[in-house]
Amino acid sequence: MLAMLDHLVVAASNLEAGAAYMAERLGAEPGGGGQHAAMGTHNQLWRLGEIYLEVIAIDPEAERPARPRWFGLDKLNLTERPRLITWVARTQELAWVLNNELHPVRNVQSFSRGQYRWLFTLPPDGALIEGGLIPPLIEWQTAHPLEAMPDSGYTLKAFEGWHPEPEKVRAVLAPLGLERVLTVRAGETSHFRAVIQTAAGEIVVD
Repeated sequence: MLAMLDHLVVAASNLEAGAAYMAERLGAEPGGGGQHAAMGTHNQLWRLGEIYLEVIAIDPEAERPARPRWFGLDKLNLTERPRLITWVARTQELAWVLNNELHPVRNVQSFSRGQYRWLFTLPPDGALIEGGLIPPLIEWQTAHPLEAMPDSGYTLKAFEGWHPEPEKVRAVLAPLGLERVLTVRAGETSHFRAVIQTAAGEIVVD
């Protein structure tokens, strides 16, 4: 398996409201987070077993980056509520994957947040790929953030996505070993549904 699920990405119009929304849904406070100076964003993190959930938003106090922000944040309409917009897959073979053309995005950028550093596939326009169903790839250059986050006992029970051309998405996921991570179904629009086991029972994040 060349890649695995690293984290889920929930976008919010502002981080304070987004983090409060997710804390109420999960019944737990975040266990990490910080600023991404290069992208003008900031986040809060919740551990879900061997992965994590990220709430991310544009940082109004940060300098606007010279390039479009990642995850299409410059153009997303998030006024109604925070929304699960994509996921990120982790690999330790990023150069090999790209050299063998197994991912549609060939551009790789280096990022950092505090003590963490990573490589990340990022299209020049910052847009989500296939409505977010094809994940960006991340290769951590340092310890993983999970190592500093308390284990809440929460887990991801199910992860589903809908897309107008599901076979197109599956054709990218399968060679990376990700076809069983996300269940891709046919739908008129691209969207997600994640079922998370919490201390109070199962909740849905979409």
